[in-house]
Amino acid sequence: IYFSILTCIAEGQRSRSEIESALKNDNIGSYLHKLENYYGLIEKQLPIFAKESSKKVRYALSDCFLHLWFRFFFKYQSFVANDALNQLAVVIRRDYDVFSGFQLERYFERKLRESGRYTRIGKFWDRSGENEIDLIAVNELTNTADIYEVKKQSKRYVPALLEAKVQELLKQCKELRKMELTLGCLSVADM
Repeated sequence: IYFSILTCIAEGQRSRSEIESALKNDNIGSYLHKLENYYGLIEKQLPIFAKESSKKVRYALSDCFLHLWFRFFFKYQSFVANDALNQLAVVIRRDYDVFSGFQLERYFERKLRESGRYTRIGKFWDRSGENEIDLIAVNELTNTADIYEVKKQSKRYVPALLEAKVQELLKQCKELRKMELTLGCLSVADM
């Protein structure tokens, strides 16, 4: 069960209901708790400014290598055992864009944390999952927030789409309404 949960999270099924649906098991709460609090393999994530009691919880693997391992190698270990490495390469090429996009978001989140310029850093998503903002960095002392869309190539950034998402964010997040907002894009060129 533990490895199946880790594989689900690595594949992008990050909410409890998505994991339960994928595993056809609605009794995974204790496993998630142990993976997070006892083994330290997963992290619970909430949208920025969400209360701890929020039901919008998502899970992420706490280690980048484990994310890679459970996304590509554990699930496809029979490919390795049967020397079908070319087939594994097909799978990796097929799914690498989604995987690397998620890792790029993690990179920029860590980079902003290490800068020490922000008092709160996180993401935003609504209940439906349609309005998702990759990175929000807030400085509560200066009353400012930098809101970013993370793209591998900056030419894929559409400012109007981010602005529409920010309008939805402001409807749900009153803390940001009184702040000075800066919108932008972070890409591989910003690394």
